Amino acid sequence: SEQPSVARGHSDNIPQSGAGNRHSIRKSQQELTETFTVTIDKQSGGLGLAIVKIPDHPSGTAPIVVKTVVPGQAAARTGLIREGDIILEANGTSLEGVKQGQATDTLKSMPQRVVLLMQRTSL
Repeated sequence: SEQPSVARGHSDNIPQSGAGNRHSIRKSQQELTETFTVTIDKQSGGLGLAIVKIPDHPSGTAPIVVKTVVPGQAAARTGLIREGDIILEANGTSLEGVKQGQATDTLKSMPQRVVLLMQRTSL
């Protein structure tokens, strides 16, 4: 299997002025956000992921989030996807702003090789 490419997120859009802990916390969270790709070769069992849309996510969006990584299935075999990771794209198709059912249909319709653009925030 292929190694993932990793691009670390950065905080270009954070204003330099501001008051209080809220600003500092937001800045710290952005500095610890990474975006990366994972290539998954599906087998007969599919991707092996359960997803959920999180309406009150700290990111301020309602992302599609990995709820469960099924042990022994394709996603788990990569060793790269964790519960709580956000799926931004699948084979170039954006999952940002879509309903959970639409995201599920998109992921199920993917071909044998799926490249996921993921995001992870480490606190």
